[in-house]
Amino acid sequence: MTKSPNGHSGFAAQLKLGSYGNLIIPANLYSEFPILQTYTNINFAGYYKFNRLGNEFISITGSLIKEGTNVYSKTLIIDEGSNEYSEFVVPIEYWGTQIPDSISISMTFFDDSATAVTLNSWVLIDDLSFSRIVSIKDEFNKTPEVFSLRQNFPNPFNSSTKIFYSIPQTSYVTLKIYDLLGREVATLINEEKSVGNYEVEFYGNYMTSGVYFYRMQTGNFADTKKLILIK
Repeated sequence: MTKSPNGHSGFAAQLKLGSYGNLIIPANLYSEFPILQTYTNINFAGYYKFNRLGNEFISITGSLIKEGTNVYSKTLIIDEGSNEYSEFVVPIEYWGTQIPDSISISMTFFDDSATAVTLNSWVLIDDLSFSRIVSIKDEFNKTPEVFSLRQNFPNPFNSSTKIFYSIPQTSYVTLKIYDLLGREVATLINEEKSVGNYEVEFYGNYMTSGVYFYRMQTGNFADTKKLILIK
């Protein structure tokens, strides 16, 4: 990585492929920042200019980390060149109850079928920022406007996982687990719920490893999502 004066505003980071004999060496950029609370939404954004000469691509990953372990990652792949600066956004959405202690950003510029010509390709990265930050405390204190069922976390899971859902009006709610054949294997919720944001913990100790589905239904709203149990 080098510094380039050809930035979106000021200087930019320049990534170029390297070589060692016949091997193509990817270019990497990595940064890690401490955070002090759990966020439900973080947008990692920036601008890039991509001189693409072959099959090169840019991989941009945002990860939330707890004691050295990734608890959530989101990756954006850019595989089209851009002669002008273009904006990119990596949306990071997290609904776990753990509080990560840091967030990491990694960028890799690579071509797994590279030829000598791609050694002249490059990427400029500039004006990196975090935006649309919403804390989980603020989100759960906010009155929901629509029915929603969110992805469970962790997923895949070993023994237990948490499912998050929102109710904008008092309603009778069912939340059930089904196997791949559509057979009901567990009922988590089967009662009237008042307005609010909820989480329910599901324990799969008695179940075999595999793919399952959880379905929430209330009035005219229904949604189904997939969860994976690994033992």
